[in-house]
Amino acid sequence: MHGQTLLAVLLSGIDDPVTSDSTEFLTEDDAQFQLGVITRLADSEIVPHVHHPIERHVVGTCEALLVACGSVDVDIYGPDKSFVESMHASSGDVIVFMGVGGHGFRFSEGCRLIEIKQGPYVEGIDKEKFHRGEGGA
Repeated sequence: MHGQTLLAVLLSGIDDPVTSDSTEFLTEDDAQFQLGVITRLADSEIVPHVHHPIERHVVGTCEALLVACGSVDVDIYGPDKSFVESMHASSGDVIVFMGVGGHGFRFSEGCRLIEIKQGPYVEGIDKEKFHRGEGGA
């Protein structure tokens, strides 16, 4: 959080035993990127469905990273590039960036990240790199 703004969500423990059917969203209904956990017991199902082509206005680039193996320290920054917090993510964890503020990564061991984000990506416009400590207070 940066003030009242959610910058990132870290989901850990997704390999816990499945003991019931549930669907739990970790983001608010009005968030422009949704993170949920769907848990189902053996021999259950989710009814087939389609999602209607609803036009949405999205500002920013939301991203989700799955730590496929290894671990990473994730630094979260506010919209003014000020440091907010660090998170440690390990194999099986998911980190969602809500499209506000910035982030950086530090690796102390080999790591593989799977990235999912909104497209299309526009080289040279979509991302601004900065140095740690460059931001506001």
